[in-house]
Amino acid sequence: MSTPGHFVWFDIMAHDKDKARAFYTSLFDWDVDEADMGPMGMYPMFRPTTADASGAVGGAVEIEEAQRATLPSHWINYIVVEDCDATLERVKQHGGSILQPAFDVPDVGRMAVCADPQGAVFSPMQEANPGPEPDMPSMWQVCWNELMTSDPDAATAFYTEVFGYSAGPGPTEGYVTLMTGERPQAGLMKSPMDDAPPHWLTYIWVDDIEARAKKVTDLGGQVVAPPSEVPTVGTIAVCLDNQGAAFGIFQR
Repeated sequence: MSTPGHFVWFDIMAHDKDKARAFYTSLFDWDVDEADMGPMGMYPMFRPTTADASGAVGGAVEIEEAQRATLPSHWINYIVVEDCDATLERVKQHGGSILQPAFDVPDVGRMAVCADPQGAVFSPMQEANPGPEPDMPSMWQVCWNELMTSDPDAATAFYTEVFGYSAGPGPTEGYVTLMTGERPQAGLMKSPMDDAPPHWLTYIWVDDIEARAKKVTDLGGQVVAPPSEVPTVGTIAVCLDNQGAAFGIFQR
């Protein structure tokens, strides 16, 4: 089963779901499967189309019209927990907030939407049918998750207490790696952009980062941090899609 603390699923929360679908399937080698969620409507799920990648990547959800004035488009990640309700108690105990109380999705699991004390949003998820945790992500999958925060020390304390991570060193000074046992699950660092609110950044593994970065702008998005090499890791870039949601791309 998936390890508690593993980042298991990802949604693009968009003002325009169809626009998000067109952007990401044009940018990445992704196709879409539609899942009928009953009263919740149809749920588009992205999946890689290449032979060397398998499994769904994440989905697209449209933000309700009444919320769009105050809630920008964004990616949200789902973190595996053993007990969603107990996790929410720890979130509150350690200074976080509950933005959406726990709810159940049939055959998927029990989940909620939370914010850490600095305001970064995430979703704890208690899986209904836990599957095996993949050994390594493949190309066109989410390969890393990184918290850009205003207070790395406070964020480290929060996530280690709430999810039971240990904190290890990262590839650069000041970078913290969140671990379960010997396995890295995510990283965090002080945000280099003072005007950006704290947020989780989702990285997708691509084939040619220069070409994909150019395509971001061709599709109406922005490259806010151009491709740069991280020693011993690979090359990364940070982008905004054509509705302003931040995401990262990575090439090994």
